[in-house]
Amino acid sequence: MQRWHGLHVFDRIQAKSGLEVQPPTTDYFIDTTNGSDNNAGKGSWELAFATIQAGFDAVNTLATRGRARIFVAPGGYTETLTLPTNANGPFGQLIAWQPTENRVSGAVFLAAAAAADILITVRARGWLIDGFEIGLGAGTGGGAGIRLDKKTSGANADYTTIKNCHFSGGQNSRMGIDFRNNVLYAQILNCLFNGIHNTSDDGEAIGSSNSDTSVSSNQVIRGCKFQGNNKHISFNGNRGPNDALIEDCLLLDDTNKTATKYVDLSSGTVGYNVVRRNVFDGTYSIAGGYESAQATDIWVENFGQATMAVLTALPA
Repeated sequence: MQRWHGLHVFDRIQAKSGLEVQPPTTDYFIDTTNGSDNNAGKGSWELAFATIQAGFDAVNTLATRGRARIFVAPGGYTETLTLPTNANGPFGQLIAWQPTENRVSGAVFLAAAAAADILITVRARGWLIDGFEIGLGAGTGGGAGIRLDKKTSGANADYTTIKNCHFSGGQNSRMGIDFRNNVLYAQILNCLFNGIHNTSDDGEAIGSSNSDTSVSSNQVIRGCKFQGNNKHISFNGNRGPNDALIEDCLLLDDTNKTATKYVDLSSGTVGYNVVRRNVFDGTYSIAGGYESAQATDIWVENFGQATMAVLTALPA
């Protein structure tokens, strides 16, 4: 009873203040138009940095856990970005400030400094990346949009959440999101992936460029749309995933590109993945680009556009 009463009083205080209660944070502001990297970067938009990397560098010196937020003003940013180390800046937030209610609006556009670069390398646990349009390199050897790094010494991108982002590709773009080694508990939510393709037909919306220790697992990929990519979700060849949940996604072709892989989990060593309530294009078979990790996987309530029917079995 006392506990309920205490929560009730807390709720009344929160409602009266009109403010969302937050833990102590250090907030940094980025504004490519009006900011300067000679500013303090924190406290207000008037003191904003000009570059996102300046915000990451500042967070890297804090040595705090979960107390850093970086807000980015609308505009175009051409940078190759590396997040703080796991020792210095885990569980931070990188948030695009949006002028509309549509979080996937493209008001904040990111592109790498060079086409072959990894635009954002995540190397600390628990970061949230929310609301960006990410333009992938359109040159030979195009890199990834976001790399979740657990291969480099000291890097650990477990628990990353990427949501409300639009990954737009171009000819010779390589990868939207790259799971690099055994990244655990990542979430990809409400994102768009389109036009990620190249002449080698190995452009991947979500994939894994390297996994030389153990399998990535416990991913959640929910509410995303994939269209016009060589491969939509493809972990083939680099071991993973296990224990993942893929649900409520659209995996489609367009007039320019037919996918060679739609959902390929074949490198998982244990399985227990759940693939449900998705809409699938193409031919629902292993040869058609659908492959389970193990017989322990569950594929249910998916809908095949080609057959206009609910799919009730694992792809074969």
